[in-house]
Amino acid sequence: MTTRRAGNPVSLFPFLAVLVCAMGALIFLLLVVTRQIRAEVRAEAIRDARQDNVADSFPVPAPELPTAVVEETPDRSPEIDDVPPAEVDWNRMIDELASRYRDDLRALKEARREIKKAELREAEIRTELLRIRKAGEADAAEGGKLEIGLKRLRNRAEKLRRELARQRSEIRDRKAKAASMESRYAFLPLDSVNGTRRRPIFIECHSDRIEFASEKIGLTADDLDGYTQQSNPLLAGVRALVGYWASQDLKRNGNSKTDVDDPYVLMVVRPGGIHAYYIARKLLRQLETPIGYELVPEKMTLAWPARDAAAALVCREAVDRTVARRASSGSGLGSGGSFVKGRRSPSQRRGTFDSRGSKGGRSSLLARSDKPKSGYRGDTTGSPKPGTVRGRLPGTGRVDKGIPVGGEIPKSNGKRPGQTAEKSEK
Repeated sequence: MTTRRAGNPVSLFPFLAVLVCAMGALIFLLLVVTRQIRAEVRAEAIRDARQDNVADSFPVPAPELPTAVVEETPDRSPEIDDVPPAEVDWNRMIDELASRYRDDLRALKEARREIKKAELREAEIRTELLRIRKAGEADAAEGGKLEIGLKRLRNRAEKLRRELARQRSEIRDRKAKAASMESRYAFLPLDSVNGTRRRPIFIECHSDRIEFASEKIGLTADDLDGYTQQSNPLLAGVRALVGYWASQDLKRNGNSKTDVDDPYVLMVVRPGGIHAYYIARKLLRQLETPIGYELVPEKMTLAWPARDAAAALVCREAVDRTVARRASSGSGLGSGGSFVKGRRSPSQRRGTFDSRGSKGGRSSLLARSDKPKSGYRGDTTGSPKPGTVRGRLPGTGRVDKGIPVGGEIPKSNGKRPGQTAEKSEK
């Protein structure tokens, strides 16, 4: 957009006024000079004519000398006619000048109006230009802010894209890791009727060992051979754990026995550990702590409570002390091998736990095939059917896919709190 150069505008009034005055003065001078020239020419012509007449009126005297014949030269001066005075139509000239003046005056007024309009337009243009400049400066400042904001947003978007890619990668890794991991199940102790919670001590029965599940201490048939019901490593380890956890609960409750109950034993039995379960119940016959049991599939992965190093140490020391006091005489359990029921074949290893003695007789700790001494009935090759053991009722049911199952603890009022299993991911 072009703008006019700032400065004083040209005023037309002095120019037109001077022009009109100059034209009038020139016309007047022209008329005066013309009349003077004509008057001078007429006066000179009249003077010459008078001189000629005076010369003709005086006679020339005759000379004494012979008269010379002189040819009269003709008068070569031009004859000047009498010029009549010039007639000037002053009224018409004045009218023309007045008309021209009025026209010039109207043109001057029109020019002044145009000048005023131009000045107003110039002021508007300057105001608009100033506004545009200010708006341009504001837009430039705003543009700088927007550029900074845009750059910040782009950086933020880039960070978010990287974070999103990282999160997606982490999700994929976790999904792949979770897909490769098997499901695990955990036992959850239920609150008792009076609002207290009793800690379970897990003992897992396998075909080849009896194991303290949380403490990772296993006892094979060889480890249990030669012990009695009154003194054996399994009983010593359970009593040590019961005492340890009872003391810990007592400390947490400020040495107050009001809301403290002793722990209980929960035996988790695998399909191959049925006979190991029988042996464990016989070895724990002298235990005053309530005992429950759960039947679980062979391939089910269980999530045991976190291993307590102090509890494991107490249990191990108790087992070792009992082993150190091993009795020299056997208890009829046999020696070595695994917990297997049935007749001994010629290839069977010596000392395998079964329902018969190592010399073909019945073991003093194994149940009879028709009615076990522990109070269980039925065929010993299948799942044991619970019965009453010295007034204590074992739990019932299976742990499967988070379905609440038994594993209950006997109470003095005859009611049994349940034991549940929860699915967890490793």
